[in-house]
Amino acid sequence: MRSSWRCDGCAIRRVRCNGGKPCQECQKRSLACTFLRVQRKRGPKGPRVSTSEKIKQIQEDLYSAMLTSASADENSPGNSSPETIPPQHAEITHEDYIKYLDIFKERLYSVWPVVDCDELIHKLLIHEADYESYALAASLCAATIAQMRLPEHDTQEIDGGVTSSQFIEEVHRLRQLFEYREIVSIPSLLTSFFLHIFYANAEKIRSAGSLLREAIGCAFGLRMHESESYLPTYSHENQLKIRIFWILFISERTYCIQNDTPMMLQPIEYLPEVPNDETQDRKLLSAFVSLTQLFVNLDGEFARSLYGRSGKGCGSCLGYHRDEMSTAQRDLCTEKDDSDLRESQQVDIAVTRQWIRTLLWQYTVSHFPVSCNSEDPAFSSLLPAQIAKETLSTFNKFSPGAIKVHGYGMVST
Repeated sequence: MRSSWRCDGCAIRRVRCNGGKPCQECQKRSLACTFLRVQRKRGPKGPRVSTSEKIKQIQEDLYSAMLTSASADENSPGNSSPETIPPQHAEITHEDYIKYLDIFKERLYSVWPVVDCDELIHKLLIHEADYESYALAASLCAATIAQMRLPEHDTQEIDGGVTSSQFIEEVHRLRQLFEYREIVSIPSLLTSFFLHIFYANAEKIRSAGSLLREAIGCAFGLRMHESESYLPTYSHENQLKIRIFWILFISERTYCIQNDTPMMLQPIEYLPEVPNDETQDRKLLSAFVSLTQLFVNLDGEFARSLYGRSGKGCGSCLGYHRDEMSTAQRDLCTEKDDSDLRESQQVDIAVTRQWIRTLLWQYTVSHFPVSCNSEDPAFSSLLPAQIAKETLSTFNKFSPGAIKVHGYGMVST
């Protein structure tokens, strides 16, 4: 009812409003009478108009400030757009990359002759947004530290240096900046391979195997398993691809035999060639060619008959005869003159030769009768002892540093 309404002004002053026109009580006190005003619905009424205007003004001020800040950043010297931000980690400098790339060039290029360090360093200095080259360099530095067992490998932090773990973190960070799995290229392949070397030396065998498979998958993408892809074989690019293939082949044979996993790569008909000139590359590559020729003995069927899942127990049907085993052992006993090679290269060839002899003997003892009185050493039950003796004799001829270069593979052998 109307009489139940109250005048706001009168309610404040605790007086009764009679609703007259004009209201005498409100007029007497100079108040606005609200007795006849239509009552609004109760509940939230929303923000006041003034509040909405203030919010809108604050938003406009913030937007203007953001535009001003962005413009200042673009015009500020020393700042660059996201596409040209130097990819190196704050704790890793160009000098750090160069330091370990030089060590690789001096000590390990003969083992993995697949990276031109001078060209790679040039890319790092000229193309700061070349994430792929930086990832390759970081993986190579990490593999070098791990393979050489440098102090930077066994610690998480070192004063005045970068650890192998920091280089590995940098590789993974850089690879997230581009879709590396969609890129089929030699740098991408080699990055995965050197990551494999690092994780193998860190005794993370599953990670090492996964990365080796990743590198081999990239090689398939580059059609390295097809011999016709290497024509003409004399070109620098194809010789590099041949060396990369055989490094993957050697690494896969070693890893799969030692860890009892299937193999994917089969030998191609081309072997690495030794340059005709008398440059340093000729001496370095001659050892690599000799090593490759040793691994040709581990063809797919024979290697699988030793350890591979698909070949266990079926070695007798492969057609390896007694005379072939005898000839293979005799050829592996024949040592070539390698006095002009580096110590590390001589160790690599000598120990690999003895390792393959051991594998041949394991096959022999499973498929042929052997005896300690055998006239043919290939079928002697004492051959492993003779191999061990010759291996220890080899170690005595070389410095510990030359042996240490070969990392986890040497220990497993």
